[in-house]
Amino acid sequence: MSSFLFLTSSAPLKEVWEPLDRPLTVSLDAGTIEGGEFDSGFSVLRREPVWELATDKPYFAVLNIYRPGCEEEIVKYLKDQLKTVPEIEFWHVWLDMDFDHKVRSVDIASDSLAAEDIRELAETDIYGEPPVDFCYRIFHSGG
Repeated sequence: MSSFLFLTSSAPLKEVWEPLDRPLTVSLDAGTIEGGEFDSGFSVLRREPVWELATDKPYFAVLNIYRPGCEEEIVKYLKDQLKTVPEIEFWHVWLDMDFDHKVRSVDIASDSLAAEDIRELAETDIYGEPPVDFCYRIFHSGG
């Protein structure tokens, strides 16, 4: 089993992936993306979820972070996407095929979203017994 980062929203999110010379291999079953380095330091790939989600948002995208320090780029990406959708959920979950984990969520206004928020969620310890899924509900705050 492994942890997994993903985004959900009420409309499709823009895909981001800029591979540098290697073919991209995506395995949703294994929760991995392989294929070398990425210019942006992260990728967002729209997919159909392969397990039950604790959300009412119909659109799902895998978020992969390839390079430490790209959190500010992710903040800019999320704020840009919030120009067309009112809210994005940013999830960090434990994939153990048990769908009744406790969910802890936090609401964050886009004008207060910071790189530290991205880093904090991506590094959050979700491996407790029982596992806890975490969700940041990021909403457009007008700025």
